[in-house]
Formats: sequence, structure tokens, C-alpha cells
Amino acid sequence: MRGLVHASLAQPLPVETAGVIIGPYGVECSGLRALAIREFLGEYVSFVPDPVGHELLRSPGYLLERIRDVGYASGDCDDVAILGASLGMAVGLPARFVLLGFARDLPFTHIYTELWTSEGWAELDTTAPDPVPPGVYVWKSERIPV
Repeated sequence: MRGLVHASLAQPLPVETAGVIIGPYGVECSGLRALAIREFLGEYVSFVPDPVGHELLRSPGYLLERIRDVGYASGDCDDVAILGASLGMAVGLPARFVLLGFARDLPFTHIYTELWTSEGWAELDTTAPDPVPPGVYVWKSERIPV
């Protein structure tokens, strides 16, 4: 996932798109830049789980091409996390992935991105249900710098 993010920073479409997203906010307020990226993800990327038994990772370039060509893109939490980290890092915000596990002895099953702003870490989790269903408990979490 980190590789996809870092590779995207050398591609025009993710870098240019990030600039357009945060354009009205410039470089003055990193919190507003993170919020603008979160709103973009929520508006243009719809959650669709990977096929059972398969783990797909869509690149930021692919997702942004879909948004440009058809007006939206689909992906699961790792796709949104990769795109969010790419867009944030393209405008100078450090990023980290947050992995969550909902069962003590099972692998992590959810991931999202946080961006470092002048106000602290801003989460970009647009694929979590809102509200979280009753009885769902996070048993483990890990934060990994991008």
C-alpha cells in the first residue's frame, strides 16, 4: 500500500487533483486541507467490498481516472486509505494508516488514513458505517507511517 502511495506522488493526476481539492484553502490551514480531502473521498468514492477470497488494491491514479471519466469510483477501505494518503501527501501533509481488528485472534479487517495537521491527526475514514453498529468493539489497532 505504501508503494502505491509513494508511486502516485510522481504521477501528474494525483498531484494535480490534490491541488484542485485544496485550492480554496491554500497552504494556510492544514486542518481545512485535510477536511477538503475527506469530503472529496466521501463524495466521489463509494464503498464496494472486494470479491470474496480476493484482496484488490486500486491505485490512486486508477481511482482518479474513474472519477474523471464517470464521476465516481468504487473501492473498499484500503483503496480509500491509499487514495487519501496520496492526496494528503501530495499537498505536504504527513500520513499514516490506521489498522483495526474487531476480533482478538483474527487479522486486521479495516484500514483508514490519518493526515497530520496543525490541529493534530485528522481521520479520513469515509468507509466506516455511521453510526457504528451496537456491539462492534475494536480489539486491536496499529498505526503505520506512510
